[in-house]
Amino acid sequence: MKNTWNIVKGLPGTSHSLPPFIVDVNGHILTKPNDVANHFADCFVTKADMLRQKVDNSTSFRTLVQSVDDDIMRSKTCSMTLSPVCEKEVIRLSKVE
Repeated sequence: MKNTWNIVKGLPGTSHSLPPFIVDVNGHILTKPNDVANHFADCFVTKADMLRQKVDNSTSFRTLVQSVDDDIMRSKTCSMTLSPVCEKEVIRLSKVE
């Protein structure tokens, strides 16, 4: 995998730096990678603490999943789809216009 990524990064027209990353937190814009990472870390810790308070060692997996659905994912629709791509598609998408 590392070798493949090194090949992709070495293609002409590819960017070697990360694209700008902006996160809006209730109207407060975060642009520094460290600030963004800390924000996401805080969010995950808060969610984990909330779950920890609701469950104990005797809680079943089904109850835990239901708790996540009820407390964290309520009113959210999330999906992610991965599909196979060929080498030519990776090269085409990696070129900077």
